[in-house]
Amino acid sequence: MSHINLVFFKSPIAGTTALRRVFLLVGVLLLNACATSPHSESAKDVDFSRYQSFAWAPKEVQEVEDPILDSAIMDERVKAAVLSALVARGFVENTDNPDMLVTYHSTSKDRIRAIGYGIGLGYRNYDSYWRRSIQFATPDVESYEEAVLIIDLVDRVQDRLIWRGWRSAALTQKNFSEENVVRMVDKIIVGFPPQ
Repeated sequence: MSHINLVFFKSPIAGTTALRRVFLLVGVLLLNACATSPHSESAKDVDFSRYQSFAWAPKEVQEVEDPILDSAIMDERVKAAVLSALVARGFVENTDNPDMLVTYHSTSKDRIRAIGYGIGLGYRNYDSYWRRSIQFATPDVESYEEAVLIIDLVDRVQDRLIWRGWRSAALTQKNFSEENVVRMVDKIIVGFPPQ
């Protein structure tokens, strides 16, 4: 990382508390901006209270050419997590005459993120004078693969998409472990039915 020094005025200590608070606030806002949250959207004018049962829609063959996402093991993990989440919300699996059909999709794409932001506040000795300084470190940039898990709920009779929820995460084996898939699906399904 390269560093940039900004030198200000001679050092009275007053004002450092306010400056630290500003940097703390900026840091908290940056961390909050990096968090991914689940998203959902629903069709307008849908009475979600009439949906009581579900079944899995026939799976379309969709390959994303990734060994983590394209596997029978991952398919079982996602289906088990969705089944558990919907049953926990009061829905019943009914393969004969369901109110809605459930399907999921996964995609992956290359992303870039900046890491290693650094801001330092301190005093340095320049020419026998103590001066306040701030150091900024330029961030390193890294590329990574991001996966998106999308869950769709379709009205079986009308063959109409009524709700879609999704969440993204860095594509790593750890992020798509059985425990993390359950956690990810729970965070997506928490938005269904919409209030």
